[in-house]
Amino acid sequence: MHVLYPYAALNRFFEDGSSRRLDVIDTLLEQLVPFLQWAEKQRTLKLFASSLLIVYEGDTSQPVGTGGLLKVKLVDFAHAYEKADEGLDENSAFGMRIFMSYLRRLREKDI
Repeated sequence: MHVLYPYAALNRFFEDGSSRRLDVIDTLLEQLVPFLQWAEKQRTLKLFASSLLIVYEGDTSQPVGTGGLLKVKLVDFAHAYEKADEGLDENSAFGMRIFMSYLRRLREKDI
């Protein structure tokens, strides 16, 4: 996979036809913080291949930061396992941090 592929896919998701929806990226980053905090603390689940479902209103006349026009849900628990207190699920937190770093880079640069 080409190193810029994740950025191209994300850019397309956040593109409204004329510009990148920076308001959506900013709101998404804010909403991901509690998910990351949870992943960094929880000790009862081991998640394999779970996903984030991200939905936002494409109408550019209203910023997504108002009125709950952006929703983020953690989904796809087919491979989630309860575990004894074996420590943190570092992979989930790592994946969330990587995804957030992609968003920050997309926010900062013209990729």
